[in-house]
Order: sequence, then structure tokens, then C-alpha cells
Amino acid sequence: MQNNSNNTDTYHLERIFSGKVAKSKHPGINIRNKAKWHFVSIVLMLAVMLGFSQYSFGQILAWDFTSNAGTETTVNSTTTNTNLNASVISKGPGLSNPSGANAFTGSFGAIGYSTGTTTLATAITAQEYLQFTISVKAGFKVSLSTLNANFLRSTNNAPNSFQWQYSLDAFGTAGVNIGSTISYTLYTTGTASNGTAQTQINLSSISALQNVVNGTNITIRIYGWGAANTGSTFALGKLSGNDLAIGGTVISAYVAPAVTLQPLNQTVCQGTGVSFTAAASGDPVPSVQWQRNTINISGATSTTFTIPTPTTSDNGSYRAVFTNPGGSVTSNAAALSVNAPLASVANQTNITCYTGNNGTITVSASGGTTPYNFSVDNGTNWLPATGTDLRLFTGLLPNTPYRIRVRDNIGCTSMIIQ
Repeated sequence: MQNNSNNTDTYHLERIFSGKVAKSKHPGINIRNKAKWHFVSIVLMLAVMLGFSQYSFGQILAWDFTSNAGTETTVNSTTTNTNLNASVISKGPGLSNPSGANAFTGSFGAIGYSTGTTTLATAITAQEYLQFTISVKAGFKVSLSTLNANFLRSTNNAPNSFQWQYSLDAFGTAGVNIGSTISYTLYTTGTASNGTAQTQINLSSISALQNVVNGTNITIRIYGWGAANTGSTFALGKLSGNDLAIGGTVISAYVAPAVTLQPLNQTVCQGTGVSFTAAASGDPVPSVQWQRNTINISGATSTTFTIPTPTTSDNGSYRAVFTNPGGSVTSNAAALSVNAPLASVANQTNITCYTGNNGTITVSASGGTTPYNFSVDNGTNWLPATGTDLRLFTGLLPNTPYRIRVRDNIGCTSMIIQ
């Protein structure tokens, strides 16, 4: 018969490496000679320096079963991250509560493991499991990193094979294995056993258990099989401190918006379409609202805002406001300048004879962006201003429709029929 409480030195050394001190019936560590004590002291010092403790960092959900009678149907979590909902560990309908000599004080366990459950598949069918759920509060997301547990068996007839599984739909579909099957055969005939701290299971490599948001619950089960007697107990507990613990992080589910692309100043001709574009990062993807002169523009809720045929009345400053549950951010303001150069005849000299060609027109321009260019043949040929904003055309003929155009420095034009 195997009994994990017979070798005191080995037993307590296991407790030191696990980062927890077992609740023992012995008043102290039973070290038989000074050399062993020095060795254990060195190991303990190194464990503290190197952070070997498997329960000391990042625990977000845990159970300390110290005060349990061992006969409970359910137990609430004793450590719960502020942004997690309290969790309850329970047992599957195929199991029942231990009683009498099979009830380990300071633990949470079950009896009723069928002698016919010899594989994981049959244990799933028989619904023989212990279970708890991890549920994050609204506005947060949880990522799991570690799973630690301490195992207990009342007799050699208790289940000896175990498998952790997780589900994101309350096992509505098949669960997913966490790690490999655990073979655990140690046991004791009394209730004073402190069990065995199992090797820590790494959860950080399971992508489905990272960044889980509110509305998706993580259900974790441990199935057991291989029992030779339905009255034998499998339990979690008997360590001083947490007996079942989940490590991880709980952070805000939202990343506040941050502008990644600023809108640019625009100068365009009247009637020529113009667009402003801005972008922002954030989780969830932020909504956008464009504003003109700090006033919301109705329907302008895309990252690009377009004015198909702008006029000078559209001049102003344009900016985008990005918003998600994590906050709000406003882009830089971009200025819109719509050019509408105006031309008028400042002075006209008629020809002195019907067949003459000494007519003149002086055209002035205003608005738009200087310098100006002028055309008397509908834009075929362009001439620069003869002054700041004037152009004199000479040698004009009678009965000729001159199509006079003015063009500013960015190509905006206006026309006069003369």
C-alpha cells in the first residue's frame, strides 16, 4: 500500500518546493540531522529568491477549503478579483457528498465515482466531475495563466486518473482538454492526509482563455475515473492557504481611442469635391462623428467626410471625434478654404471704326489665391496679370464674343462672356 505521509522529510520538502506549508499532525519539520536542515534552508532561500512559489503571484480566483467539513455540495470562492464575479465550485450530478470517515475536513470532495468509468469518455457520460466557472464583470476581460490544485484520495479504491477540461459554452459542446491526463495514486486511510500539490498547469498558451470578455464564461471541470469503490473520496484541499487557484490578469476590456491619422487642411475650387479623412485606434473600434466649427454634422459618421460641391459657405474648421466605451478623443481641426475667384470688366474701350481692331478690355480679379492668369479665348491661352489683379487685352475686333476667363493659383476659374 502506498501512503504519502510515511516519508516525513520528502513530504515536507515537496511542500517547500510547492510554495506552501502543509497542515501536518507533526509539530514541526522532522529533519533528522543538521546537514539536512542546511540543505532545506538553502532550497527554501533559493525558492523565495527565484519566485518558485506557485501560489504567490497573479491569483485572480481561488478556494481555501480550510474551514470546510468536507461534506459541502458547493463552496464559494474565497479569493475573487475585484473585476470577476464570485465563483462557486460544485460537483456533477453523477457524484455525491462524502460523509463519515470519507469526508476530509479542510477540503472539497466527492464520492460516487462509478467503477464502470474507466476512461475520460465514460467519466464524461457519467457526469462525474468537479466544476467552477470564471465570469468577468462588464467592461473587463480576463486572461488565464496558471492552474494549481492539491489532490486527495481517501483509499486506494478512489479514482486514480484525472483530466482538466475547459468550455466557453458551459459544455454545450465537447470540452477541451487542459494538459494531459493526470495519474494520481497516493492515498491515506485517515483524514489527516494533506494530499499532494500537483504540478502547476500553464494556461497562458491556450489562446481561447486569453482576453475573454463579459458575456463569455469559462467553465473548468476536472473529471475522474478508475475508481474500484463508489464510496471512496477524491477531494481538493488540505493545504494551508489556497487549495485551488487560478492565476491570470483582469484588465479593462476597452482601449481608449487614439488618433492615428489627422485630417489635413484643404484649399479647393468652388464646386470641386473635397474630402477629409481621419482614423483612430481603440478596442472596440471607436465610432466617429465629424464636426464643423465644433458643431456635429448630421450623418457624418464615417472616417472620411466628403463635401461633393463645396461653396464658400462651407469654409471653416473640420474635425473628427472618436468614441468608444473606453473614452473619447478629438482629432486636430483641419481648415477648409473654398476659392471662388470673381472677375469683372474694369474698363472697356470700343473700336474707333467698324472694321477696326483697336478695342480693349481691362479685366480685374478678386478672391481665390493669387497670382491670377487671364484668358480671352475661353482658356486656350493664358496671360499673367499686368498688375496685381488686372489684365489688359488689346487688339479686339467688333462683333466677336470674347470668352474671358480668370484662373487663380490653384486652378480655380470663373468666366465672363463679353
